Amino acid sequence: MEPEKTWYNNTNRDHNFVVYNDHKIYRLKAKPENHHHINRELSVGSINQNFIALPISYIKRIEYRADDINLRIFYGKNSEDEIRISQPKLREDIFLYLKSKTKHAKFEVDTPGLLKRIRKPLIALCVVLGIFLYVMSVVNGMNEGYEYELSGGRPGIGAIVLVMASLGAEANILIFSLLSLIAGIGIFVKGKDNSEIHRIVYR
Repeated sequence: MEPEKTWYNNTNRDHNFVVYNDHKIYRLKAKPENHHHINRELSVGSINQNFIALPISYIKRIEYRADDINLRIFYGKNSEDEIRISQPKLREDIFLYLKSKTKHAKFEVDTPGLLKRIRKPLIALCVVLGIFLYVMSVVNGMNEGYEYELSGGRPGIGAIVLVMASLGAEANILIFSLLSLIAGIGIFVKGKDNSEIHRIVYR
């Protein structure tokens, strides 16, 4: 007996198979040479052990956004998973099917504010700038003749800072400028993306 619903996607790096069956969402990234074999297994109702399954009862919410290639699944306390489907129509079809066929508490449509959209790249930029200032203070100290050494068994960030500082001011300015540029591009891209978030809320 075939699963309740199967979606096939032959795009490389995407999840090639998404299955809904017995109140569970299954997904699988498979090698192209295995697609035919997996399709045949599914046609006779066999979902092999390589599929990752998530019961609907575990899920808190599922989010769909037109400009996001991932369907985002939230479960547990702070756990998040993704089903990568870069084909917009297929991604929307999966979401609409889950919306209509699964029992959920409510359905929401939300347009996040600017700060919420840029929060992650903004935090990344602040971290990069903070580490840069820390490194440059050590570089200046070295230039003035101060010696630095690590203490304790797990130096962590201190070791990274000393290694970076040993590269000198010019190298660090270049490295952190590139990192800041990447974070800045992230802020710009996220800031422009004001598309609606469609959300299935289970609990």
